[in-house]
Amino acid sequence: SINYYITLLTMRLELFFKSTVELTSLLDNLSQCRIKLNDFRSKDCLSELVEDYSTFCTAFNLANKIKNDNILSNAEVIRKKFPSADICTHYSIKYNSRSTVEASFNYFNDFISKSKSQGIDEILVVSGGGEKKTFNTVSCLQMLVKDRVSRENLHPLKLGVAFNPYIPDSGSLVEISRLKDKLSTNLVSSINLQFGSDVLLLRRRLEDITNLLNDLSSNSDKFQKPKIVGSVFIPSKQLLARMRFRPWNGVFLSDAFLSSVEEAEKIVKEILLIYKEFEIVSLVETAVRNDAEVKHMLNLLSATGKRTELDPPSMDLIQPQQEVPSKEIKSTKRKRNQKVIEKT
Repeated sequence: SINYYITLLTMRLELFFKSTVELTSLLDNLSQCRIKLNDFRSKDCLSELVEDYSTFCTAFNLANKIKNDNILSNAEVIRKKFPSADICTHYSIKYNSRSTVEASFNYFNDFISKSKSQGIDEILVVSGGGEKKTFNTVSCLQMLVKDRVSRENLHPLKLGVAFNPYIPDSGSLVEISRLKDKLSTNLVSSINLQFGSDVLLLRRRLEDITNLLNDLSSNSDKFQKPKIVGSVFIPSKQLLARMRFRPWNGVFLSDAFLSSVEEAEKIVKEILLIYKEFEIVSLVETAVRNDAEVKHMLNLLSATGKRTELDPPSMDLIQPQQEVPSKEIKSTKRKRNQKVIEKT
């Protein structure tokens, strides 16, 4: 359906880099990657969304993976390159913790103020790996609700929270309970799903989330349903090797997924079909740096389900067209007219 292509064109991308120089180079490369839309069979349906040649993604996530990240200065670099980009910065309470709960909360409020001045659109608040401390995502949101000044200072910035649908056994009950506590503050704009490989468990948890959102909506007229963002891994030999020997914390991947790129891609396509069914925005959380990697990513994201009359025959990437001098255009038209006359 047309909604699927809206999702494809508005997907999110987590950026991977080690320095400001790398980030600048990455953004330069991404700005040249375009989706060829001329091949859409029902192009009129997309005319109000994009022009003939549109940058494939202008929604970026910046992860907070270490202490003292220069995340806001990196966001400023993105904003200069993509003035209208949707930027979501991650905020790890673990990496930004201070000596007391009050100090940690004040530090988070300071981050909110700085984020607003930098034009950040959303902050994804995560507790961080390991045992939950006294000050975590749930307690942080609850403190925001009680503090009127802090709550008013938040606007118009949005807050996202994380949810892992792949936690097995009794741990899933704790995860759902914590999500309910987060959502009950009515400060959550997005639920961000961790990546995993158990598609049956993913579906069950999404049904749980749907029921939870419906219950909260029926109990309060003021409750606003958040959007759901789903993590996507683009399989590669390097990624699978890394996940086999040093897996990311909280990422549950089956032996089948780790066995080969082909098997992993099959599972990713199943996940994408579920995302499509539940209207979930995809967030690609593997490094995408050049035309070849972008093309591979888009081919995987667009290869789910049966083709319909709205499906494009290809998702080839092209470089932006250069302007052709008017004299050359007239010359080309003249030659075309001559050929038509010869044929007739």
